[in-house]
Amino acid sequence: ACAIQHESVAHLGDCHLIMEAVAVATHRQLAKGHPLFCLLEPHLRFTISINDGASHNLIVPGGVVAANVGANIAWTLQMVNDARKAWRWGENSPDQVFALRGLDADQLAAYPFRDDTLLLWRAIKDFVTDYVAIYYTSDHAVGTHRELKAWVDELGSPEHGNLPGFPVTLKTRDQLVEVVAQMIYTAGPLHASVNYGQYPFAGFAPSVAAAIYKAAPTRDDPTDQETQYLEWLPPLDVALYTVSFVYLLSSVQFDVLGHYASNPQHPHFAHSPAQKALEAFQAALAQAAHV
Repeated sequence: ACAIQHESVAHLGDCHLIMEAVAVATHRQLAKGHPLFCLLEPHLRFTISINDGASHNLIVPGGVVAANVGANIAWTLQMVNDARKAWRWGENSPDQVFALRGLDADQLAAYPFRDDTLLLWRAIKDFVTDYVAIYYTSDHAVGTHRELKAWVDELGSPEHGNLPGFPVTLKTRDQLVEVVAQMIYTAGPLHASVNYGQYPFAGFAPSVAAAIYKAAPTRDDPTDQETQYLEWLPPLDVALYTVSFVYLLSSVQFDVLGHYASNPQHPHFAHSPAQKALEAFQAALAQAAHV
């Protein structure tokens, strides 16, 4: 059950499908020279391509998910749909999500995932704050920007981006920072957290099997024989298929958070103040990595 929820909701729904809406709206409503397009485009680089591949090969009848994750692709898609309807933009900000789940510091003193996430979240927010301040010198500049308004309208529109709970308007720089930082967090650290651990954790079928192959045990069924446990696990061919599937998903990494250009002689941000903001971001990420 955890494996099905992980792949279908936490990974596909909360990361890939959310960021697809951002990618489409950003390319439709912001010019390529727009400062926010320049900031977000590297984080959206492969979103539409990989989602298109998934829609033709992974989440279809007889596809990878149908063979590996659960028993019926229609049920999986229904779960993704129900989860999307219940999902709310503001509730998925790291500033909110841990408190809403009862996992803030007052409730749980030691929680490494939360603590590591918040280190990265603060670094991202500080970077976006510095970046936004360069191009929007006042709240008025945010509230009266026509391209920005069209972008926000598309993301929240039920006929287009359909992101439940997305702000109706952005009137301040702080609001813009929150939105953009959450996009970068979702495309980066959040997706990394649900993607890159898949092979070492789920490549071993007895650790995480996304389907069982015998009726679930009841209280009266004896479960003291090792051979009985094996009967619930996937057959060898499916287990090997799963190994190759999660290895592929978790092994492809093109770049690193905070690094926008492979050639330092040709920085991604041509504008000097933006490049300085990026350098501060990289320093904060390096510090977070050693905490």
